[in-house]
Amino acid sequence: MSQSIKNIAVENNPRLSLIQNFDLIFLEKLKNSYDEGKNNRHNNILLVVSIDNLPMIASWHGDGTSEKIVLDLCDKINSILPEESVIRRVNIEQIAIIVENPVSNEIDALVNQISRIIYLYKNPDINEPVHLRLSIGSVYFPLGIKDEFDCISKANLALANVKNKEHCFYCDYEDAKRDHIDAQNEMIQLHYLQQAYNEKRLVLAYQPIISAKNGEVLEYETLLRIKEPNGRYDSAGRFIPIAEKMGTVEAIDELVLQLVVEQIKNSSDVRLAINVSNLTTINDNWHKFCSSLLKDEAVARRVSIEITETAAQKDLRKTAYFTASMQALGCSVALDDFGVGFTSFRQLRSLSVDYVKIDGSYILGLEDNKENLIFIKSLIDFNKSYGLKTVAECVENGEVAKKLIELGVDYMQGYYFGKPEVGKPWENAKKQVGQIGVAS
Repeated sequence: MSQSIKNIAVENNPRLSLIQNFDLIFLEKLKNSYDEGKNNRHNNILLVVSIDNLPMIASWHGDGTSEKIVLDLCDKINSILPEESVIRRVNIEQIAIIVENPVSNEIDALVNQISRIIYLYKNPDINEPVHLRLSIGSVYFPLGIKDEFDCISKANLALANVKNKEHCFYCDYEDAKRDHIDAQNEMIQLHYLQQAYNEKRLVLAYQPIISAKNGEVLEYETLLRIKEPNGRYDSAGRFIPIAEKMGTVEAIDELVLQLVVEQIKNSSDVRLAINVSNLTTINDNWHKFCSSLLKDEAVARRVSIEITETAAQKDLRKTAYFTASMQALGCSVALDDFGVGFTSFRQLRSLSVDYVKIDGSYILGLEDNKENLIFIKSLIDFNKSYGLKTVAECVENGEVAKKLIELGVDYMQGYYFGKPEVGKPWENAKKQVGQIGVAS
């Protein structure tokens, strides 16, 4: 068959297009393995191993070098395969492997061995390490697989899936299928959030942060809610990671700030805190947006920006700049969820935030956890020495509140003092002094 006729045949036949890199010898072995597994009622596995940067190595060092590398890798991998396995190079950078009736955990061990061979591989010509990038996709068959062509298709889907992941080099088809379902669910949830955004059904709920000294409300943390058609309110918190992943979270943060500024202008004296996404803290457009919206310093002084500890860990320099730029506008800045990461006290000091919010995991059950008591006391003392205020989250009962006051915490927040409410809870706010037994 001439090359042109072969190409036409491939284009007009999806199955031929699928297998054009798999030679007839390997296809026959795959079919035999499929039939044998079906007859004997056991599963085999097809692995497609891809050396992703081999074409680039060929362009740098020549086809001869890349050819030696892949053939040498085939020999090394073949030496660790179980008996009756089949290994075949199927295109420039891919190697296909059939393992018959693998036992439990055998494939995980095999995949790890293959990765070790590839990551430690040295160029046979110059005996120096070659930095190879690895991806492996696999599928078990014949259970749930139509035929050998379907087997190749699903192994390639798994391979394509793992190439789109970070810090991962192996994926089985079942995992890829679950990832696909998860992606579909994420799109449904994102559509739900976008619909609420477009229909102006995103509203704010407010939870008080109170002074441990006298029980007065310092400010209210704003929490995003979705107003359902039936009038009920659904937390939008679970949608934020999806919005971050899909690149729409900046619009959400901007909307929240707009709602906060509007509320501040319509309510005397109230201070409001907003949570800002990690992605927003490194977005230059956010500062421009804030500068425009917070021109009135009297308004800006009543806005508190909460950033997470994970944002600081990702880029301490940019987070420090973000903090300074918000403070320059007149806003205060709080570091939220402190303690869930590994930010050191030295790094905390370099951020120059105004408030440090202790993650709720340290507060829940505090009275029975000596290690948490020591950590909280150390943090409070450190903050006081540098003029920082400490906020304890998730305070749910009076015993914990009293203990935190004894430790010297500045502010507290939690269901003990008030659940998040839609509306204007500050209009009916009362001091919480009587609840925690603190003399005013």
